[in-house]
Amino acid sequence: MVELCSTHLSLVEVCGGTMRIVSFIEKRQSDVVEKILRNCGLWKEAPPRAPPEPVPDDTVEEPSLDYGFFDREIS
Repeated sequence: MVELCSTHLSLVEVCGGTMRIVSFIEKRQSDVVEKILRNCGLWKEAPPRAPPEPVPDDTVEEPSLDYGFFDREIS
């Protein structure tokens, strides 16, 4: 945390004051990240996803059993 994007965290370039970290954002707080980026005008909506590909109709059907086969009389 000493350096971030080639900027020393303890010095503020504009006024020369000391920078303090007041909070951290964790991965599960994506709504917080979105609010911050929207407020800064940096939020970009994700492009729409393509529809899922159709499931192929070449499924194998379960064979039907003829249970009466052995009950038939041979003529």
